[in-house]
Amino acid sequence: MTTFVTTEMHTGGEPFRIVEKGYPEIPGDKILDKINYLKKEYDHPRKLIMWEPRGHFDMFGAILVPPDLPEADIGVIFINNEGYSPMCGHGVISLGRYMVDKGLVKNLTIPETVVRIQCPCGLVEARVQYDGKKSGAVSFLSVPSFLYAKDVSVDVPEYGKIVVDVSFGGGFFALVHASQFNMNIKSSASKIRAAVGATLEQLRKDYKVAHPDYSDLSYMYAAIITDGKDEYSEEVKANCCVFADRMLDRSPCGSGVTSRIAQQFGRGLIKLGQTRTFESITGATFKAKPVKSVKCGDYDAVIVEVTEQLRKDYKVAHPYCSDLSYMHGAIITDGKDEYSEEVTANCCVFADRMLDRSPCGSGVTSRIAQQFGRGLIKLGQTRTFESITGATFKAKPVKSVKCGDYDAVIVEVTGNGYYTGTSTFTLEEDDIIGRGFLLS
Repeated sequence: MTTFVTTEMHTGGEPFRIVEKGYPEIPGDKILDKINYLKKEYDHPRKLIMWEPRGHFDMFGAILVPPDLPEADIGVIFINNEGYSPMCGHGVISLGRYMVDKGLVKNLTIPETVVRIQCPCGLVEARVQYDGKKSGAVSFLSVPSFLYAKDVSVDVPEYGKIVVDVSFGGGFFALVHASQFNMNIKSSASKIRAAVGATLEQLRKDYKVAHPDYSDLSYMYAAIITDGKDEYSEEVKANCCVFADRMLDRSPCGSGVTSRIAQQFGRGLIKLGQTRTFESITGATFKAKPVKSVKCGDYDAVIVEVTEQLRKDYKVAHPYCSDLSYMHGAIITDGKDEYSEEVTANCCVFADRMLDRSPCGSGVTSRIAQQFGRGLIKLGQTRTFESITGATFKAKPVKSVKCGDYDAVIVEVTGNGYYTGTSTFTLEEDDIIGRGFLLS
């Protein structure tokens, strides 16, 4: 049996799963060499850890590896739903705390401990607040970041001509004003995912980028939809990042915020030392400022400091129990209600539009009750129900009973459950977002 041990964290609501055990030693002299090996030879554990049922479409994580830079405390390979990320600011913030809390830093100092993390894009310095007992907020200094290109035009199916700036902040990001999609930054997550995801995919096809030093970083990593408030002010600015295979960042996106500061600095809209606050779709905020002018190849670049901010119509009535008298779910079916041994498919939507990955045990029970009530199935006859994932349950009516004045039936449902791991969930007192949120 394959076993992976992880620690679960989040930054601004964006999940961060740190893989502690389970991976063998990964071949490669450099971190980018290790990533290339994983892509070609050993990608299946990433899917197991990131994808359902252990993860989800927007899950993000990290594999800890020995650094090849002598000054680094740790090396990290970032993983996502599509593959491997060149940089992750929210990950650096969580990983900084993790390194301090686990005692993995060479020199713990009060009131701030420096953690040097070798990311695929280069060495990133995290500064972790530490009082000798507990770690706190984290800032990090980016790799050299720069405005790569202004006013790049791309024709996006269903959206027409879209104009973006391209900026590097650990990965190449396209930055686009929400008004170009006739939406605002507070639009639904699904609309943002669709519009920005389509733009990113088209840019990957039509527009090529080249990092001056690292060819392995020369691809369009992400796109950020912004509120367009690029002139410097102390007002909170909003943005939302879509990356990898249309993953939606819950945090303001550390490397995306870096790219946005680099864009504004390259356009002369912000000066060294000026701080801006960026808010994500969950309400989480990062502060960021350009702190040092540098060069990256022929590009005028900047080091950016990013800091985490702490801070109707149809009624039903159960005959006995009024607390059950509400519509819990709806099931879409293939319409194959007449009894047969053929597999029949359905999908259940319940609660606040939750989509059941299984065939839905209570939904299958309801469907058997419907068929029994319509005289389409007899006691003891077994049917097989398949979900959208291909999982199956078997079900049969086994006993006729009464429920109030209703002719009812007892249904036997059979399926399999599997262990996927163990977790310990914690909540810190000042972690407001960690109390829970949902994206529509």
